[in-house]
Formats: sequence, structure tokens, C-alpha cells
Amino acid sequence: MSWTNMLQPPRHWLWRALCLLSLLFISSQGEPSLTVWSPQPYSGEQTPLKPSIAETVNQKISIPFSPLFVARMTIGTPAQEIDVTLDLSWSDLFVPSKQCDRCIRHHKFNYAKSTTYWDLSKEGRLYYPPAAGAFKGTWARDIVSLGTIQAKQVEFLNFDRIEGDWIFYGGYDAVFGLSPFDPDDKQSLRNPLKALASSHELEQNLFSLVPPTYEKDGELLLGAIPEQYSNPSRPFTTMAINPISYQVGSWLANLRSVSFLDTKWQFEGKFIGLSTVFWPILLPQEQYLMFHAAIRGYQCDKLDELPNITIDIGGPRRLVLAASDYMWFSAGACFPYVYHIEGALGEGFEDVAVVLGRVFMKEWMGIFDFGNKEIRCK
Repeated sequence: MSWTNMLQPPRHWLWRALCLLSLLFISSQGEPSLTVWSPQPYSGEQTPLKPSIAETVNQKISIPFSPLFVARMTIGTPAQEIDVTLDLSWSDLFVPSKQCDRCIRHHKFNYAKSTTYWDLSKEGRLYYPPAAGAFKGTWARDIVSLGTIQAKQVEFLNFDRIEGDWIFYGGYDAVFGLSPFDPDDKQSLRNPLKALASSHELEQNLFSLVPPTYEKDGELLLGAIPEQYSNPSRPFTTMAINPISYQVGSWLANLRSVSFLDTKWQFEGKFIGLSTVFWPILLPQEQYLMFHAAIRGYQCDKLDELPNITIDIGGPRRLVLAASDYMWFSAGACFPYVYHIEGALGEGFEDVAVVLGRVFMKEWMGIFDFGNKEIRCK
């Protein structure tokens, strides 16, 4: 399971607070744009999947907690459009059925109109913590496409019921899991990323995520790397993924140390993860408290005076997070988006010491290479 794929709601107050904050502050005024390139960014087809932020937002201010990585997927024959949020720590695909009464103002999948729909006659329930709700419906298979990459017989939950605290906010209709998969497991294609890779249409066994800004659309590149990031003078920071990633359904790398100011903490045997769903950077309690003590009294116009957070992940290059990587900006204000990790991820993730959430992902481009089993950031 992944940390966003637990069967029961986590009880820790911080985790619940993070979920509810995301629900309360999601805005549907602007829709962050993500473009899918496939299979190559240089000569392949570019498919715009969401309206441009610049076209939908009059004032160029940050929209707190709005989805950053949202792409337009098609499902069925003929193709029906569904907007999906891309989750690095989720192993499934779930899609709202036409029969979902609570799925108001969202694209819904009318399976009766798809000639390739296959009902597996199996009831299912998925609890999705970022939405603080559970989804119930029927497991099925159908053709799924992202850009021009098409996968047949992708297994998904065709949900028609929602239970729990779920608030179906604007921004996306469904969730597409991009968690890593064991390449030696030749059986199940329930992981949608594995289903895409098994289509044999990818030039390389990887995908790239470029975050959207208010000047340009973001990009999901399937099987390709953005040309603007191929300059060797700006090398990547590489993190080898640990095999435990396949067991827990999250992109995890080995963590050696975390340091800021003049102090370094060793974390041998611990892991670091990346998330497109969690907003904060999560640190252990001791480092969280010392970090906030170190930046007390910060000023938004003097961010260059704030300390870097340096993370050693065992490779030749360390991850160096400047203030812009851990601060969130909105309507002229700024605040540090760094929380403590204790109890936030649930059972099975006790050895994950650091998570780099969307406050980090909004600044960094990432390549998730399931062929070479590594993550590359720039």
C-alpha cells in the first residue's frame, strides 16, 4: 500500500488537519494546466489537456491548495474525457461513474456508451486520504489514453458512491496513480502506470513532470525528457529508488543526512519520498522545531537570508533547498510550508523520515525512471 492508499482513515490529528486544509482552501477559479507530450517532446504530438492558467485567472496570484498536476485522460470507446490528478504515491485508477449522484459539476464516465467496457463483477472500495473520503463501486477494465499513449484493458474502480468526509471540489474528476511498480511482476496491470508501460508505446521507461506556472503550462512527458532540461551544464540530482518502493507503492530513496545552518543529522536506514499530493515538506520533529526556531521573524523581502536545507541522498550531488523551495507565496504574503512528519503517513511508513511535497515540486522538474530505478531532479 502507499501512504495515500490506506484502507482506514488515519487518526493522527496532523494528518487529518493537512487533508482538511487542502479541502477548505481548494479553489476552482483557476485550473492549473498540464500538457502531455508523447512519446517524444521534440518531434511528437503535444496535447494540451487543461486550459492555461493565464487564460482562467485574471490576477496572477497563487491559488492555495489548487491541484498542480492535473491532466486530461480519455477512457472508453468512443473516448470520454476525464480530468485526473497525478499521484506519485497512489497505485490505482478510480473514475466517477455516470451513476455517481455526488459527482456534481464533474466529468463522469458513461460506461454504457463504451463498446470496450468490461465489468469485472467485483465490488471495490478505495479510501483516498488526500480527499478524506472513500470511493465504492465496481472494478472494471477499458481503454485508457494519456495524450497519444494508449493502454488497453486498464483496471480501474468505476465508483458511484462516496462516503466519509469527502468534499468533491473543483480541479479534477479522478485520480491516476503514478506509483512505481516491480518490473519483475508480469501479472497484474492494475497499476495504471504499469499498464501504460506495458503498451510498448513509450520510447523510454520513464515519465517527466514539469510544474505549471502562471507564464506557461506544466508538462507530463511520457517516455521522454524535456529538451530544455537536457543541458549537461546543469546536471541532475539523482536518487536511486529503494526496492521498498514497490512494496509500499511510493517513490522512496535512501536518505543519509539532513543539515541546515551548522548542524547535520544522520539518517542511515531511513527514506525520503516525493509527493504531488501532500503540500508541505515533512521533517522529523527535532529538525522541524529547530528549523522554525532558526527562521523565526523571517521577512518575505529577505528570503535570501534564510538558511538552505541540504539533503544527502547518497549520490554525487546533494539536494539543496533554498527558501523558494520551502516557502509558499500567496497574494503578496509568504509562509514556510514545513511540518513535522510524526504520525502523518500512517502504518508501514515509520522509516520514511522526509517527504518533499508540492511546495518543493512546484519549483523542481522531476524525471521518474522506472527502467533505471531512479529519480532525477533539477
